[in-house]
Amino acid sequence: MKFERGFKEIIGDTFSYFDLSGEPENVYQSYVLGLLAIIGDDYIIKSNRESGEGRYDILLIPHDKTKYGVVIEIKQVTKSKKESVANFNKKINAKITDAQLQIEQNRYYSELVEHQISKIIKLPIIFAGKIPYITLINKDK
Repeated sequence: MKFERGFKEIIGDTFSYFDLSGEPENVYQSYVLGLLAIIGDDYIIKSNRESGEGRYDILLIPHDKTKYGVVIEIKQVTKSKKESVANFNKKINAKITDAQLQIEQNRYYSELVEHQISKIIKLPIIFAGKIPYITLINKDK
């Protein structure tokens, strides 16, 4: 997917393992928010707000109601030095599934629906160190 390739390139070019001190998921979230600032004219960008039955990581509400709204859930995995590629891929896929379920079960997109946004993308982003893994899920209501 073009978005994932571009996102990985930006992260690879700018992000450092040294940036991960502290709580890594918070660092990833702050970094993604900083990248999203460029679209601030077209979207209302929100972070860690309650919507539905929980609190999303990032929500993008388009000013133009015909555009896609986006719910982003960020997760982290670690790879042990002796872990096989197959096992690591299973962990990535499990985290993607967890993030997708979290978005759906908690209805993090409720605020988008309240703003009459009918086209919704659910975007789990799983970080393993400085490598992001992304799966786009469209939810046209």
